[in-house]
Amino acid sequence: IEALEWKAYENVVALDKEGYYIVYVKIVDQEDRVYYLNSECLFFDLLGPKVEIKLDDNVWNTMNSKLNSVYINEVSNVTIGATDDYSKVDKVYYYISDVYMSLEDLKNVEDWSLYSDVVTIDKIGANVVNVKAVDVNGHETIINSDYIIFGGYDINLKVGMNSTNVSDVANITDRSSV
Repeated sequence: IEALEWKAYENVVALDKEGYYIVYVKIVDQEDRVYYLNSECLFFDLLGPKVEIKLDDNVWNTMNSKLNSVYINEVSNVTIGATDDYSKVDKVYYYISDVYMSLEDLKNVEDWSLYSDVVTIDKIGANVVNVKAVDVNGHETIINSDYIIFGGYDINLKVGMNSTNVSDVANITDRSSV
């Protein structure tokens, strides 16, 4: 420990990154006697778990506000994974909605389901899988999938002549062609 390069203490040292730390202190008194102290192992867990949603070749690991669409034609299973580099994952929850929900909206949801094995997509139409993972220190991460459209169609289909002249209502007549 004598061979270490010691820095003079001048101010508080802030530990601001996740990880494990041991703080070593060298104290020299007025008579040049040297004392060494060290802390216990300090553990800083500042972030929630890393979360991943998987459906076939599709993988989501962030909270997205602009959702794309993935089409499925049969009942499918979604898997969820969660890890935390510095603490254990305590619980993983999911909530399926048929529309995009903001982070603020999801924080107000009370009926999350506890994830155990797979999430089955069996509701025809749009499905967004929202996931909340919580570590043992209470830090949480919330992510979502894109729209998973079961039945092979998009219920939010826009029709019209061009991108500036669209409607939510499709008026199909005997003169219409697709």
